[in-house]
Amino acid sequence: MSDVESDGRADSEGWGICEERLLERHMEMARIGETPTGGVDRGALSNADTDAHALVMSWFRQSHYRIEVDDVGNLFIIRAGQDPNASPVMTGSHLDSPPNGGRFDGTLGVLAGAEVLASLDRHGVETRRPIELAIWMNEEGSRFSPVTMGSAVRIGRLGLDEALNSVDENGAVFGPQLQRYFEKLGLAPMPRPRLDPAFYVELHIEQGPILENRGVRIGTVSGVQGVRQYRIDVTGKAAHAGTTPMDMRKDAFVAACRIAAGLTAEFADDDGRTRFTIGRMRVLPGAPNTVPEKASFTVDLRHPDPRRLAEYDAKISTVAAREASPCAVAVEPLISLEPVVFNPGICDLITGRARRRGLSVETLLSGATHDAANMATLTKTGMIFIPCRDGVSHHEDEHAKPADMIAGANVLFDVILALAERTDAHAAIAAPALI
Repeated sequence: MSDVESDGRADSEGWGICEERLLERHMEMARIGETPTGGVDRGALSNADTDAHALVMSWFRQSHYRIEVDDVGNLFIIRAGQDPNASPVMTGSHLDSPPNGGRFDGTLGVLAGAEVLASLDRHGVETRRPIELAIWMNEEGSRFSPVTMGSAVRIGRLGLDEALNSVDENGAVFGPQLQRYFEKLGLAPMPRPRLDPAFYVELHIEQGPILENRGVRIGTVSGVQGVRQYRIDVTGKAAHAGTTPMDMRKDAFVAACRIAAGLTAEFADDDGRTRFTIGRMRVLPGAPNTVPEKASFTVDLRHPDPRRLAEYDAKISTVAAREASPCAVAVEPLISLEPVVFNPGICDLITGRARRRGLSVETLLSGATHDAANMATLTKTGMIFIPCRDGVSHHEDEHAKPADMIAGANVLFDVILALAERTDAHAAIAAPALI
């Protein structure tokens, strides 16, 4: 096996993706919504997010592609298959980012999927099944709640009306912003039910340190741990900071801190599988000389065991009520996602194709949720991870090595081609180890 093959790159005949085009398009996409310090800021339905969708569309104006958008803004690039009645193979991810996010989260999966389509054209490959590239709307949920909104509407887990009525922190409503998106792209939404895919495979950076720390090139993702998110609202009484004795105060912020500390202690575990995060804290009225009347914060809880998550659901309100006195407290559930197990057959296919390219591969669980978690309730689903530097994600320092991007995209190419079933005249003789 040559050094090129062992790096996961295309063989001497160029079988696989076009490496230069993938990297060039990645840099082109990174300029949309770029921040001064090297990240991107592309909130869902922002001008930058819409421009990113338009850029991908511009790569697929050929007659043998269809471009469709559904009524929540998911964009689909469709490459026809030989069998018009066959369910498609789907790949994809998202282009929106959190504020001051990175260039790789979500974007890599979209660009790699686009490269798979373009490279199949370059090789003159025909497939029995159609292949679809999905660009999911509002995966991050950082501007409009909830997370993975587009794919959740697609599978029926979230109602369209609920999505359209979502409001961002500046009062903008999702529905009117979506209409602007349709108009800018020049597309009319397709409200009809789409043909369900036969398979869904998504490429993503790990967003964690395991692959890099172990020197592994490819992660076969076995599933996604469950998620619970809550907003905890504490209400006290505003008072003058200089005149109100400490023992006579109803300080909402102090009570919120007690609740946060109590939850932190409650969710500590011996095996290190629980993930507990307080991600946002707001205090009102926010004046330096006023005792806070209100404090709100979010809680994010994750665990792979649904029984443990059910226990946590019960404990949240108990701890909050115990620690809030003398203030009032309300706990509002925001997100409830059960753990997901990906299709074992697709997991085996990913592992096998990675090894055939001479790549080290390891099976691991995803700590972050993805659109693939929604799609797993609809069809046979798998995910491919590549390492990211220091496990950093949702930050401008997010980075993946070009060689790892290429390796992951080539594994995706092999897996998608195997699932789509090659039908052209050279199917039996070209790159037999990858068919």
